[in-house]
Amino acid sequence: MHQDINNLEQDTWWDTDTLRTVIGLRAEKDASLARDRAASERFVAAVQSIRHQPTSTLLVRLGTVDDPLLAWELHLELACRGVPPVLRHGGMQQHSRQHMFLNTLADLHWLVLRYPTHQTLSNRVRGVFRHPVLSEAWHRTCLWVYRQHRGIPHRISTALGLNDAQRQEMQTLPTKAQLGDRRRLRLAMPAMLDRWREHALEKPDKAGVHTPDAVVQRRRLMIETFVLLGRNHTETTRYLNDICGLSLSRQAMKRQLEKAATVADAENLVFPVLWPRSHSETVGGSGRSSKPRQHLLEGGA
Repeated sequence: MHQDINNLEQDTWWDTDTLRTVIGLRAEKDASLARDRAASERFVAAVQSIRHQPTSTLLVRLGTVDDPLLAWELHLELACRGVPPVLRHGGMQQHSRQHMFLNTLADLHWLVLRYPTHQTLSNRVRGVFRHPVLSEAWHRTCLWVYRQHRGIPHRISTALGLNDAQRQEMQTLPTKAQLGDRRRLRLAMPAMLDRWREHALEKPDKAGVHTPDAVVQRRRLMIETFVLLGRNHTETTRYLNDICGLSLSRQAMKRQLEKAATVADAENLVFPVLWPRSHSETVGGSGRSSKPRQHLLEGGA
């Protein structure tokens, strides 16, 4: 789901001098495509197809596309559709330095769109919010910020003065606690998928509307979204309804999350994943709690 970004803390891993702004990449691409008409037509067709594809397809494409410019176009479209960077899982599957910079650029782009009046802690990075978004000056400033802090997440977040709620939405700039949540979710997911699959085969949809595989993928989507959005029921409901096409009330969403958690909890998997870390620390790592079951999915609003 997510690449472990702990290695991004290592200064020596990054050679930021080789990175290019999106403007620079476009200039290089134009020069290359001018000599190859067929390649130019393929690239234009690939970009034009983005607007007509479902969000789920774009998220998958983000993890498979090699061309950094095409990856950036996918990020722009997903931002237009209201998909926060933290839910763009595919981007973290691309490990090239240019791709990783573009993932952070996508975080900065989202910040400017969502928090245009944000005041940065460091005066030197205010250009991220002062320059018109996507302008040449904005792109140059974002690359400068990235190079200045050597791509290290906590340095960039500190300079920007981001709070925990803002960092929750980021793909490359989470807090250590948020990163830990994502890692635990990633590690627990294979076993949860197995348990959901077994349950779906044992107790298929009585109405025959949903296949066992569809039930499993729906539960995965709901649990992943809930945890990655900071266990916020309101935001989870909004995203799954507005972006993913579901039609559920907040209470119905909570019930379905509880059902998915209950099924997976048969293997003692859900407790450390769905509850805040403060709860898990109170039970000595047993994975069980004395609190009532109805509180299992308690989180944000």
